[in-house]
Amino acid sequence: MLHKIDLSGHEFFEDPLPPLDFQTYPDWLYGLMFPKYRRATRRLQDEYLHSMKDTGFQIIETGCLRQADADYVGRIRPLLRRKIRGNSDEELGVLDWYVVAARPRN
Repeated sequence: MLHKIDLSGHEFFEDPLPPLDFQTYPDWLYGLMFPKYRRATRRLQDEYLHSMKDTGFQIIETGCLRQADADYVGRIRPLLRRKIRGNSDEELGVLDWYVVAARPRN
């Protein structure tokens, strides 16, 4: 399989707003702003990769297509949700990425 995943803001959170500001909102506010299933994802790349591996996929290749500026990530880090605040600048900054994975044949 080949997937391209956009982790930046969508709809109200899209340009001209900075791409990850929605990650600074508390869950209760974020939940009110978007109806279920029509929202920007609040998951990071690593969560997707773990999910794929847990369902039997082998990761063949990943790549970053668009990365947030390190200064921007540094400025919003203190405001991020506690769950992701400790992640690396590199992981937090991934905006668009792709993954190539396969499930072994039995």
